[in-house]
Amino acid sequence: MDKPKLCRSCSGPLSDYKPEEIIKDGFCPYCVDKKGNLKCYDEVLKGMLDYIQSDHPEISENDRKQTAEKWLLEGEVWGQIFKGCIIEESLENKELLKLCKITETKIEQDDNPSTNAGEPTWTLHQVEVTRAKIEEVVTLLSKYLKLPNWWADLSFKDEVYIVFRNKIFNGSNKDDSFVKTVKDYGNSVKLPQSQIPLS
Repeated sequence: MDKPKLCRSCSGPLSDYKPEEIIKDGFCPYCVDKKGNLKCYDEVLKGMLDYIQSDHPEISENDRKQTAEKWLLEGEVWGQIFKGCIIEESLENKELLKLCKITETKIEQDDNPSTNAGEPTWTLHQVEVTRAKIEEVVTLLSKYLKLPNWWADLSFKDEVYIVFRNKIFNGSNKDDSFVKTVKDYGNSVKLPQSQIPLS
């Protein structure tokens, strides 16, 4: 027997919907907008919570949230892992690291004042972030990365986030136009050439 086709976002069975209700192949009509664009995680999570509450009002709010988050992470989309490096000394507030899974940490020394941004000792954290948390993490990075030119990157396959203070770039590292835009910005904030993103 063939396995039922499930929504790539919420893991719900697509057989629950009529063919004309499916806006985008592989996704249920609750997880995408009318144009077929995937809704943000918080919006999809809210929809899942509303669904569980209407179907099982006896379940506590905390249990509903745990169940919804589990279902979403089991789907193909929200469990995708973005990987990258965050330098601890680049952050004004280190609390955001708690949202990441740190897989490796190493210390590096850079005594060259033209490249070390005033921090000769760097604590480099290799991190993993699920797509469910990526927007929250990059938003906090853009808020807490030190000026003038600290940056961080997180990527999943060809998709990459390059984050500076108050600036977030998201696109494909195989898109020449996107790569040029990021490099131009790196030059505009006077990054050392050896540290230009996507070089």
